[in-house]
Amino acid sequence: MEEIIDKLIEECRAIAALTGSKGLKDFLDITDVKFDDPGIVLVEEYPYMYVSPVTDEPASETAGKAGWDARRYYINVCVVIDQSDYFNEDVSDLAGSRELVRAGTRIRRYLRRLDKRSLDGLARNLVVQSTNYVPDVRGDAFVRMAVTTLVVEVQDQHED
Repeated sequence: MEEIIDKLIEECRAIAALTGSKGLKDFLDITDVKFDDPGIVLVEEYPYMYVSPVTDEPASETAGKAGWDARRYYINVCVVIDQSDYFNEDVSDLAGSRELVRAGTRIRRYLRRLDKRSLDGLARNLVVQSTNYVPDVRGDAFVRMAVTTLVVEVQDQHED
């Protein structure tokens, strides 16, 4: 799973740097992409992304030395913002939430492309399962997150 997460971190860095309708750079200046959720971070580290392992489960297994194991990994790709950075008393909506919805949509579209589904040969398939928008309090910061859950299927030969 570690190799898959490292590849997803690389893909997240790529989408964070893209401009235009396929990237995040025009509206979110992502400071870093981290392995797993660091919890409380410095104020200047917002917005950031992290890739977090959730579940590793068998999809199918065969017996014998020539057998194969298919596994299913559930992995979260998260964008975290400090909601107070987007506060504007003159408007009635939460601008930060709009940015997260835009980010979640672009991440989903980027990872659903056919050339991303195998993660350069590391996976049999990648499916974007869902995106949830979650509020949280971290220290003094009121944050919101776009949590995109991926299902990644891999196949490996049995090891002795």
